[in-house]
Amino acid sequence: MVAVWTDYLVTWQLYVLLPLVVLWIIGGGLMVGVSIRRQTASRRFHPAQGIVATLLATMAGIFGVFITMYVFLKLGSIARGSSEGMLKFLIAGGIVGVIVALLVMFTVYYAMFKASARQVVKAMLPPSLGILLLTGIAGGLMIKPTIAGTNDRRSLDPCGKQIINICGVLQTFGNEAPPATIEGVIDALKRKGLGDVSAIFTCPGKSKEPIGYVYLAYDPRKTGDAPRLVLADRKTNHLSTVNAVEITVTSTDGKLKQEFHNRSWTRAEFEKRLAAPENEAFAAVYNK
Repeated sequence: MVAVWTDYLVTWQLYVLLPLVVLWIIGGGLMVGVSIRRQTASRRFHPAQGIVATLLATMAGIFGVFITMYVFLKLGSIARGSSEGMLKFLIAGGIVGVIVALLVMFTVYYAMFKASARQVVKAMLPPSLGILLLTGIAGGLMIKPTIAGTNDRRSLDPCGKQIINICGVLQTFGNEAPPATIEGVIDALKRKGLGDVSAIFTCPGKSKEPIGYVYLAYDPRKTGDAPRLVLADRKTNHLSTVNAVEITVTSTDGKLKQEFHNRSWTRAEFEKRLAAPENEAFAAVYNK
């Protein structure tokens, strides 16, 4: 599933970008104001006016960047490409967005200052290049974790549905001992006439890996009050969430009943369950 463009906007990005915006408005504004005053030799022009002009120019520039990124990310969503494809749209949108922002800001400066186009360009160029360099570095550092986090969040719901399907598949074995491997489970179900179920053992977050889960064959006759882990996400499937399957076997009037439970835990919660005595065997396989 391809994320829509708004999924790439996350709160933590503001903590990176806001200091740069403030630095640009105050520091860059003073630099532009001082440069315009020197070039025009106008004593009536106070350098602090450059801050006001830069604030207005920045607001207009950010709007231009927002519209540009909206267009490119929307195109990326429509194209329904891979994460690498979306990254190309993000980079292209960023480059075009910078050009649009500079043109919009130049227009604002030119309209507010009684200066020539050359003087405006000379005044805004040094601080603009400096802030663009810092923003480019920050943007480069943000792109990969932003895409990784977005794709991870988008894959959690489909992965949860896979876990529910896996519960249903394992339920078909009843009191019969299940195969020792996932591949064996898939083959056994084929022989039962249930078709090819291999797709449900692929985690949507790691679709290139045919087997996306760690599995331990369970004893369908071992009763106990505490649920036992049967299957769980591989460590690399998701950033902070682990989807898993547990089994509880109960006996009523000598009749065994297996119940499978789909779980979704934080990594800390999962580690706590993994450390439980009843999951010692699963932990050995999981941490191998």
